[in-house]
Formats: sequence, C-alpha cells, structure tokens
Amino acid sequence: MESFVAFNTKHQDLILDVAYNFYGNRLATCSADHKIKIWDSKSEPSSPDPSWSLSCSWKAHDASILKVTWGHPEFGQFIASCSLDRTVKIWEEPNQKNSNQWTLLQVISSDLFYVQDIQFTPSHLGLKLALVSSHGILRIYESTNVVNLSKWILVDEFEIFYTNSASSGSQKIHCLAWNPDRGQEAIAVGCGSVAKVYRKDVVGKWKECEVLSEGIDGASMMGSSGSLSRNVGGLVTDVAWANGMGRSYQLIATSNKNGFVRIYKLFDSSDSKPIAQPIQSSKTKIGSLKRQKKVELVAEFNEHNSEVWRVEWNVTGTILSSCGDDGSVRLWKASYLDGWKSMGVLKAESPPS
Repeated sequence: MESFVAFNTKHQDLILDVAYNFYGNRLATCSADHKIKIWDSKSEPSSPDPSWSLSCSWKAHDASILKVTWGHPEFGQFIASCSLDRTVKIWEEPNQKNSNQWTLLQVISSDLFYVQDIQFTPSHLGLKLALVSSHGILRIYESTNVVNLSKWILVDEFEIFYTNSASSGSQKIHCLAWNPDRGQEAIAVGCGSVAKVYRKDVVGKWKECEVLSEGIDGASMMGSSGSLSRNVGGLVTDVAWANGMGRSYQLIATSNKNGFVRIYKLFDSSDSKPIAQPIQSSKTKIGSLKRQKKVELVAEFNEHNSEVWRVEWNVTGTILSSCGDDGSVRLWKASYLDGWKSMGVLKAESPPS
C-alpha cells in the first residue's frame, strides 16, 4: 500500500479531528489551538501524490475543538463544529469569490455539559444535525429554511440510558452515526462499552432497539495471533454505519479504547421482538409493526495493539478503515466467504517537513 502524504497544517496544538467533504476534494481540520482550517485539493482525487492548499483558517471557539463535520453539498458549503467551550457552531462559506472568510450562522449552547460528537443526517432526511453531549443527552436540530441556514430549532431530544454492562466507571465517551440508507430513520450511539441503535417507532418516538456488545454470540473473532479473543470492557470510541447498497442486512463497526475493531451484522428475523404495537382505530391504522433486528458480531480485530479512535466505511460499505495510536490506518474487507481480513496497512512513519 502507498504511504501517507504528509503536509504541515501549522496548527499550534494537537489536531483533534479531520473531515473530508462529500466529494473528497476538501478537508477540514480542527485543533486544540481553537482553530478550524479548510484545505482544498490541488490535484485530482485519484492522483498518487495529492497536494493540499490552505483555503481559510480562523479561530472558531474559545476552547479545544473536538469534532468538525461537513453538511451535504445539496444544501451548500457548510460545516458544524463542537468544542469544550460547550457550544456547537454552524459555519457557511460565502458565495463571494473575493472573500474566503466563513460566516458563523448559528451557535447552539449547552449550559452544563459539552458536546462530544456531531453529525448531519443523510440528505434524504432533510437538513438535520444530531449532537450527543458528555452527560448522555442526544439532541436533533433541524434547519427551518434550507436556503437560509441561520435558523435551527430543536426537534428531538432523548437520553442515552446506561446498563451495567455499558457503564465503564466515571469516564463516558459518546459517539454517533446515522443510518445512511433510505427507509426507517435510525441512529447508532456509542455509550460506555457498548453501542446502541435507536429507531423511531410507529408514532415517531425514538426507542432503543438493538445493543451491540462484545458478548453477542455467533462471532468470528480473530486476534493478531490468529486465536479466538474475548477482551471485554473497552470504551467505544467511534461508530460507523455502512451504506446498505441493496443488501438484506446492515453493517455497523465500532472502535474501542482497548484496541479492538468490531463489525456487527443486523438483519431481520421472524422471531424478532416488536418495537411498538401499531395504533389502530375504527377508521385508520397508523404505521406498521416494526421489529427489532437480530445482531451478530461477525468480526473482531486487535491488530492495532493500541487504543483505536476512528472507524470509517467506504462509500459502498465494503471496506472498513480504522486508525489508532500505533500510527497506522488499517483496511478490512470481507472475502467471498464473508470472512473479514486485513487488506492493507498505511503507516505514518515520518513527520511532515
């Protein structure tokens, strides 16, 4: 595999998040130096030696910026960021060609707790932003006007409940990922040592449906030594939901602080439990009976041998990438027998010049 192409971002502190836009030709970085930087690709995406030029840099928050995420280009060029200053901010790139300064459109404040993760919904669900805070509250905001993104309202809010198996001491890490497929609106949330899938029931209320944990039976789990592994108790640091691409099942991946990458398969089963009974009257029937999905842990890896912080699927949901404190990005792909194996490793061995 090709190695990384390094470039100096000139951030004055640790870079805490990096996010590509929808097309992969723009890059946003955020740092503990309170700044966001936007980078534009100076070469074709398929070029073996891509290069990046700084488009804009500004002080975006009054504390470390934890996450930055791009909105869908259908609604324009805009990003959202969250910080330890307990605010979420939405920024838009101006249309004027002679200006490269991004405009602050909205500030969402949290009085008591800071937001740990943010993500815009897939475009078919409209223009919404989900955010999950350090105390386990998930909120969803929606733009009231997709032409003017300066007004956002709270449309949903619910608490992420911890079970004994999900709790891991006083430390709490929350992360989230939307279901990218059309159909039922759903979101996966990492909380403690498990991830949970929340879906809307027939009356539009969010319900906890599936729990993704290391204790699920039926897994093919191979460690770096090739032996069956069962390392439990690690905090979930990231969650990624794969595009379905017409498959009859769904794939969700998680990364763990104890060094593991796990892939879960969710599928329909006739003996699944219903989420909620449909509401019926003499005149109408609201919705249809929705059932929980069966969950199977299909793969588990610990080749990073260090804390793993991010997982991400490719656009077709067939290749998973993971990165950890070992300074590498590892790629995973299923064989024709549905056995997941490593297909390559990218290593960052030298600092940027």
